[in-house]
Amino acid sequence: MIQKIYQFLNQNAVLLKFYLYFLYFLALLYFISHWKITKDILGLHLPAFIAVLVAFFLELIGFTVTVSQATIQLHGFAYRIIYHCSGLFLMIIYSSAVIAYPATVKEKTIGLLLGNPILFITNVLRLVMLGIVGYKYPQYFDASHEYLWQGIFIVFVIFLWMVWKEIFVKSEEIIPVSA
Repeated sequence: MIQKIYQFLNQNAVLLKFYLYFLYFLALLYFISHWKITKDILGLHLPAFIAVLVAFFLELIGFTVTVSQATIQLHGFAYRIIYHCSGLFLMIIYSSAVIAYPATVKEKTIGLLLGNPILFITNVLRLVMLGIVGYKYPQYFDASHEYLWQGIFIVFVIFLWMVWKEIFVKSEEIIPVSA
């Protein structure tokens, strides 16, 4: 029995190492993002910055928008951008997967420098779409926010990681050899 466990661990060492590193970096980055100093700074300024960007895009497409701190007002419909809606946690998941994957430092750097801005912009566009839904169909705002866009964004994070892995990672994958 012990030999079977050892053989399993040996055959799946690369995959298990990825999972352990992924969980380690996920916990580390999550802790850093929720550390009091970090959360006080990011929690105050990041939502307000995102609200300004969302308002900018809404105005580009013809809406009259008012922004007060992190609250966006659209003709009687208002919604507030909070720290947890900044997309930061999904960027942490993506970053953890990139860092944990067996790739070169250059490949990981490319993944982080391209992927995180793409996720940030995608989140801003998600919040723009939520503003439009809230303005035109306020009865669907909560469902759209909680279920539709959360699911779409999670799938997009996985898709983006897979695209990075397929396009930018040139190192050969290590395939376990069965004994």
